[in-house]
Amino acid sequence: MVLQRFGRPGHKDMGRGEREDKHTLTGYVGQVRGLTVSRSHTYMFSGGEDKQVKCWDLEQNKVIRSYVGHLSGVYCLALHPTIDVLLTGGRDSVCRVSDVQTRKQIFSQALHEETVCSVLARSMYS
Repeated sequence: MVLQRFGRPGHKDMGRGEREDKHTLTGYVGQVRGLTVSRSHTYMFSGGEDKQVKCWDLEQNKVIRSYVGHLSGVYCLALHPTIDVLLTGGRDSVCRVSDVQTRKQIFSQALHEETVCSVLARSMYS
């Protein structure tokens, strides 16, 4: 997986969308199907065909945690905006909720007969 950062409009010479820097993150067998980035940590989460969810530390450019439990490819991920929980869904038709720090699964439910393609986490008060 290659992560590229582009310049902000109006920021010196980077306003034309020129590449500022590029990082290659390795650690996947198969395709990456979903990504989400934390607002409160320097983490990015990815899910893919290898049935795992990986937590990448974007300052260290490496995997710091893996989450297991899906029986097939992971296609979608979402982070809750106010608490450290991660929602995932995929080809096994199961939605899972995991604690970001401990990696423990809090909840899982087979809600569909087909692939789960999208999950959403939001605060009750937003």
